[in-house]
Amino acid sequence: MTAYRSRRAAIQDVFWIPEVGTWLDFDIKTGRHRNEFYPSNLLPLWVDSYDDEPSVIEVQKVLTYLKVTVQYVDSDAVGKG
Repeated sequence: MTAYRSRRAAIQDVFWIPEVGTWLDFDIKTGRHRNEFYPSNLLPLWVDSYDDEPSVIEVQKVLTYLKVTVQYVDSDAVGKG
């Protein structure tokens, strides 16, 4: 296995949370994933470190996560200006 594929597999194994449908940051102090939205949750998309051919279900999970998160972030920001 090349170093690239090894790192890509490690990112998928550590950060991808199928129940949530995205990659979550991992807090090494608590030993748990952070369930809040951070832009870094989408970093694997930017650096192409997801499975070679993500399934339709995985793609749908990411899109659903983004839709729900964007609505939450938008509604949370209303009136705080």
